[in-house]
Amino acid sequence: MDDLGMMSVQNIPLVPDLMADIIPEQSAAGYHIGMDFNQFFQTISTNFIYQREDIDLSLTEKDVWVVEFFFSEHYPNRQIASWNNTVTLIFDDNKLNIISLKNDYQGKLFDKVNIGDRLDILLDKYYFLFYFEVHLLVEKNQNREILEKYIFDNDLYDIDIENDFDVMSIIYDINDTITVLGVEFNTNYKIQFSKEYPDQIIEEIVIFGS
Repeated sequence: MDDLGMMSVQNIPLVPDLMADIIPEQSAAGYHIGMDFNQFFQTISTNFIYQREDIDLSLTEKDVWVVEFFFSEHYPNRQIASWNNTVTLIFDDNKLNIISLKNDYQGKLFDKVNIGDRLDILLDKYYFLFYFEVHLLVEKNQNREILEKYIFDNDLYDIDIENDFDVMSIIYDINDTITVLGVEFNTNYKIQFSKEYPDQIIEEIVIFGS
């Protein structure tokens, strides 16, 4: 078992740290990808309720974990723990796999961006790819040669590689684009970032293991 799986119960916070940095593939809110669910559950054992269909969560007091055990064909052993509709921890096979952050979360991603910021704050280093209902990051420098080759091979002479909107108009069609691992976004638009839809606000940041 790895070090994260063996993390001491004493090192697992009862209350999420809403100011903690967001680190793709690693951690957010004071919780680390790979954390053991049983140790987490032991930590919150005095401050949780079970998610049930007969409970109206809007009537429950704040600052309590809501825990759900979820079973399906694709996720036969999934546990979900939510805090104030701001931090959601998703465990698969008792290991923390996904951390969702929204609403009151104040920690930064890349020391730069928060929930509620415009997505284009990241446009100096990244393109955005809308894929399977979420926004992914495509690092500009890392993908430069891939983009140039695609534009040349497909005779796309009207595409200016220095124009971000031009590139993002074709980025979905480039199969070998390299995306930033372990992070994705939801914004107020379920559509590709573009010249027509530039004012996209980050509503949720999700980090996950590789």
